[in-house]
Amino acid sequence: MAGKHDTAPLLNPVFLGLTLAVCGPALALSPVQTSLYALPKLFLLSLGTLIAWVGLARFPVARERRWPLALPILAFAAVHLLTSAFSLDRVLSLLGNYTLYTYGLLPLGVCASLAWATACARERLDVDSLLRACLLAGAAAAVYGIAQKFGLDPRAAIPWMPTQLPHGRVGSTLGNPVYLGSVLLALSPLAARFVLRPARPSDRALGAAAGVLIAICLFLTGSRGAWLGAAAACGAYLAAASAGGRRVWVVAGLAALLAVAGVAALQAGRESRGADSGRVQLWISALRVVRRYPWLGTGPEAFQLALGRDKTEGLVKAYGSLGTQVHAHNDLLHVLATMGIVGLAAYVWLLWRLGLLLLRALADENARPTTAALGGALLGLFIQAKFNPVPLASLALASLFVGLIPVQAPSLHRRIALPFLACAGLACALSGLLLWADHEYFRAALARSQGLPEDALSFSRRSSRLNPAELKVSLYRAGLLFELARRPENAGARQVLLAEAAEVGRRALVWHPNDPDACHLSGSSLMAIGRLDEAARLLDRAIALDWSNPGPRENRDKLEDWRKSAGQ
Repeated sequence: MAGKHDTAPLLNPVFLGLTLAVCGPALALSPVQTSLYALPKLFLLSLGTLIAWVGLARFPVARERRWPLALPILAFAAVHLLTSAFSLDRVLSLLGNYTLYTYGLLPLGVCASLAWATACARERLDVDSLLRACLLAGAAAAVYGIAQKFGLDPRAAIPWMPTQLPHGRVGSTLGNPVYLGSVLLALSPLAARFVLRPARPSDRALGAAAGVLIAICLFLTGSRGAWLGAAAACGAYLAAASAGGRRVWVVAGLAALLAVAGVAALQAGRESRGADSGRVQLWISALRVVRRYPWLGTGPEAFQLALGRDKTEGLVKAYGSLGTQVHAHNDLLHVLATMGIVGLAAYVWLLWRLGLLLLRALADENARPTTAALGGALLGLFIQAKFNPVPLASLALASLFVGLIPVQAPSLHRRIALPFLACAGLACALSGLLLWADHEYFRAALARSQGLPEDALSFSRRSSRLNPAELKVSLYRAGLLFELARRPENAGARQVLLAEAAEVGRRALVWHPNDPDACHLSGSSLMAIGRLDEAARLLDRAIALDWSNPGPRENRDKLEDWRKSAGQ
């Protein structure tokens, strides 16, 4: 599979950058971050993509070639920008949600840049070596997950690290069993490819060992969506790599889609509690959001904001009065709710062109084993995305796999490479700033746990200066200010502390005017300094934006009691 321009992988900056961009998100976590999983992954993805483009910028050529996926990707990016401009929360649409950092413009843009860089570099890469690195990363994550099941988690040596397993399901370096399952299912057909079609003698042993570890850990995740996706991925690989070629692969894909439809129908007919009933209620709630915002949606990553107003009573029953979801747990529904009909059309066009690209690439018998594995992995993720969100680590893998499909590579010359290089550098700087701000947030939480609220307030102020748009830090900082204001020894500074809390609430509302938590924060802080009329309006808005949240209602009732006691 190696092209004639290959250099030794360890001396090739493009290879090193792509490896970091894909393996980093699969393995990265940091015990000195509050967002110990998501932000380290975004930073390494951005850094690896930047390194890859630095390497590519050294090899500009004058050829004019159009990558078949260029227009669909650019069209989806344009729609993302358009819907972000009309978003309920432009900050979320730009950066992505704090718990995921996956579907905002920044992470999706980096993934698109990664796919483009891979497609430009494919002829210069040792593709098998790159896929081996991916498989090794997946095997390492699987070993970690299996060790967790037996209580051998090295994180236990760090007091503040969470080590408990949710319902006994392992999360490994992804921190979540569903996200871990998503990564493992994408790597399962690669293990089968190295076992059945090894490029060198050691490949069979690597594929077999990695495959066993991935299968065991995949089972331990308990993620049925990942199980179904892995079955579809491996089945599609076996079908496509056989003599049947493209026709068999199409049949396998249709069978997988029918399986998804069958599982969805079964879930819709079940009256069980928990994840199944909650997911069905989430889908119903998402359709309510679509009816409210049909054309351009809520804006990318603003699904949670609209859900507060449109969630069903069944969803509240399944997840509780404070329970919510940042994703619709179905990619088509999520795109329709957040980017509207226009966004769904762009997304479906991108998927359609990708499917045609895979079918065309399978006609090359020499490349078919690798193409079949790549296509199987993408099909598995497509299936899994009908039930759960696809995390950043899986999107990074998918981006690499899309770029490795052996078709006409895009043009590579300076007027293309330099803009991509600049964008990758900007993404790396921005994700690094987010990482730094989150580290200060972590220091604040650590200081507070050690009984040092004044130090915690200082760190939270620094975090807010680095990233003034992060609502979680604003909520945390305001909580610290309220805590300090209640202390008898701070009686003289009480009004100053409450005034700062009110300013924190005001700024949070500027950044997130449609977020019920921002409205609640601002209303509560104004209530504390006696500005009751303004507080009442904001608390009423918070109640309207999330009808099941008891917090704003409790404060609204308390405000009315104050008014009655004051004779107003």
